[in-house]
Formats: sequence, C-alpha cells, structure tokens
Amino acid sequence: MSINNYEILDKKKIRWECCGKKIILKFEFPVEAYLVKHRDEVIVIADPREAGINNIFVYSKDGSVRLRPKMPELSKPVNGVYSLIFQPNKDSFEVILDSDEFEPYDTGCMFDLDSGLFYDCHPSK
Repeated sequence: MSINNYEILDKKKIRWECCGKKIILKFEFPVEAYLVKHRDEVIVIADPREAGINNIFVYSKDGSVRLRPKMPELSKPVNGVYSLIFQPNKDSFEVILDSDEFEPYDTGCMFDLDSGLFYDCHPSK
C-alpha cells in the first residue's frame, strides 16, 4: 500500500494514511516536509532547536524514521539542514546547510536518499 491523503495541516503537523492507519507527525516548531511519492517516504527538515543539528528525517510510509543522517564534517561548523531543493522522482537532491563553509555563498551538498549520505559539498549560488 502507498501513502494516501498526504497533507501538511499547518507548519507543525503532517498527516497521511497508509495500510489502514492514520499517521500524524507533530512538531514544536515549524518544519519543511516533502512527499517522496515514488519511494512512499516523507522527508522532514525539523527546526534545530527541536531536533538538534541532525535535523533531516526520512520517514517510511508507516511513520517510522528510516534515516536521520549525521551532518557532514566540514572545516566550519554545520548547524543542520536549512532547506532543500526537492525534485520529484529523484533519489538525490541538493540540500542547503546552515554553515559558513563557503561564505559569502550558502553551503550546498547533495544528499542521497538510499545511503543517507551528504556528498559534493559546494558553494550554492
């Protein structure tokens, strides 16, 4: 069975149905959330005040956390994922990290949904 009736109820609550169950994720602070339809997964970027620096989560269709990757080690501190450039039907995409690594530009990295690894960190213009 697939994820059905996916909905961002407000900036702090996400809901979907799967396998006869209603899944509701609630957060203290606003989040970014993306349905990865071709994988039946949901990506959530939580606020670091709530989740710490490892603030990107990949949820399985049953609502369990499949991935919570550690931030890449760069020469300057990484304080979590700030945003992502989501592309439907892709298993890798660019994330924007909260880091001064490539100042004055944002720090971009590619993120792989299969492995949960960040790679190819670069200035994002």
